[in-house]
Amino acid sequence: MKLPTIGHFCCCVDLITAGKIIGWLGIVSGVLSIIGGFKRLELFLDADVSIALSACWLYGIEKSRPSYLLPTVLLTTIGVVSLYIFDVLFLPFAVYIAATSEKPIKFESIRLASIVLFVILMTMLATYFWVVTNSVYAAVKERSQKLPTVYHGVSRGVSHGTSKVPA
Repeated sequence: MKLPTIGHFCCCVDLITAGKIIGWLGIVSGVLSIIGGFKRLELFLDADVSIALSACWLYGIEKSRPSYLLPTVLLTTIGVVSLYIFDVLFLPFAVYIAATSEKPIKFESIRLASIVLFVILMTMLATYFWVVTNSVYAAVKERSQKLPTVYHGVSRGVSHGTSKVPA
């Protein structure tokens, strides 16, 4: 089964540029979380992980190394699957609560409906970003396969990477 991909981010931004934007946003949000953690004297292991994953993400895009993008792609996939599981469990419960309310329109029902709408919109947005991360991974993987393999150095007395360039 082939995963869904897109050609551009938000219909106009190149996928590689979008991947770099996502990576830098991850680093900035991680740094801001660490700064906020210092103010509240909290642990910020999640921010450290976010910065490390974003740095790997950016390195993988810059050097066309798709294996550096895999941790982010896998964690994004786990997050989206978890979100869908939450939706499957939460939305029927929310409909049940709204259906068994005593009054036809209550403030709680309106608040519940807005929460359900918010959950659906966040699920759609998370799914879109999941498709974007998969698309960036596929683009970097395709780009890495098109690059020629260059060997530098000497091994066992054989010199590598000494190709002649036409004058």
